[in-house]
Amino acid sequence: MVSAARSPAPEVTAPMEATFSTVQVCDLADLSYRQVDYWVRSGYFPEQRPGCSGAARGSGTRRRWTEHEVAVARVLGRIAGLIPIGRLADLSGLLHSIPVDAWPERLIVDRDGQAWHPDDDAPEVGIHVAVKRLGQLPALVS
Repeated sequence: MVSAARSPAPEVTAPMEATFSTVQVCDLADLSYRQVDYWVRSGYFPEQRPGCSGAARGSGTRRRWTEHEVAVARVLGRIAGLIPIGRLADLSGLLHSIPVDAWPERLIVDRDGQAWHPDDDAPEVGIHVAVKRLGQLPALVS
């Protein structure tokens, strides 16, 4: 008599985080593919996580973006032409370091590109960026 082999119990894993293609990021953030590619190559976004599709760098790789990275791209896209490029990199680093749900309702960016929380001694004149609203991604229709 032949006994039936039992398959091992399936592994329980955490649910996968939703990811987006670069084309979807461009649509959601109203940015050109060229602009997004430049920001990736300039280090405004962290290296691709191990195990993700397109972990290699360079032309032809398929990067997958987290919701947090899309939210950061949306904020950067709103103020990219309004502040010095070096400050844009600083703001990118700041936004990457804070979970989106902890972002303030808005930031005030002064003419030098320094980001201020409205509760701080923020300058009276500056660009008011609704970061909390930009961090909320619209539902995607498949």
